[in-house]
Amino acid sequence: MAIDPAIFKRIQKLMSLGANNDQEHEADAAMKKAAQLAEEHGLALSDIDMKTGKVLSIEQGFIHLVHARHNCWTHSLAVVIGECFDCKPIIQGNFNKNGRMIFIGTPTDIEIAMWYYKLIRLKTIRGASEKFELVKNQKMYGIGMLSSMRTRLKEMFKKEQEQIRTPTTTALVVVKIEEVKEEVARLFPKLGKAKSTFKMNGSQNAFQSGFQDGSNMTLHRGNIEGTQTASLTY
Repeated sequence: MAIDPAIFKRIQKLMSLGANNDQEHEADAAMKKAAQLAEEHGLALSDIDMKTGKVLSIEQGFIHLVHARHNCWTHSLAVVIGECFDCKPIIQGNFNKNGRMIFIGTPTDIEIAMWYYKLIRLKTIRGASEKFELVKNQKMYGIGMLSSMRTRLKEMFKKEQEQIRTPTTTALVVVKIEEVKEEVARLFPKLGKAKSTFKMNGSQNAFQSGFQDGSNMTLHRGNIEGTQTASLTY
């Protein structure tokens, strides 16, 4: 079940408009339209055989972790994004640059989730590094960003989509999520909860700065690789 690239682009632009608009009624309208298009064109079901109801494939995508100073918030960010796009993030290895973040889900869900993860992570790291020299304050900046972004991401798309989802679509999405869980259990039978030793000893100013920047961050386009400006396209 292929999704028209133009539809992907339109949905993503509407999501950005809804997430970055000070006019509440315009933001709400944009998000509802994005959710409606996603349902009409089967974004959540793009990797499901509509005749049999079976998930076509569950795959893995991975992103290398960056400096350990930032990984006190990157896993939590991945979890929030995974909840929005029906993926499961797993940290493989240590909380340092030698580890990696694995996203498990359908190919379409993974591609969207990884794009948003890389975009938000990169913008947050840049903001923290440009505004604060002390590592503890860079960490606090990231935690502040996550605090505001957690709410934005969940309300940006998932909440609106669920409000208009049909019983049939809901049932198929539940099947997809269950298959993702089964694949995670198969691949990581001894999976434990990620533990962080981060201590919140940075400044409140750094936290507030990250919170504010997270509230205002543009989620439509950005430089996800550190080399050139890119937007979410398919």
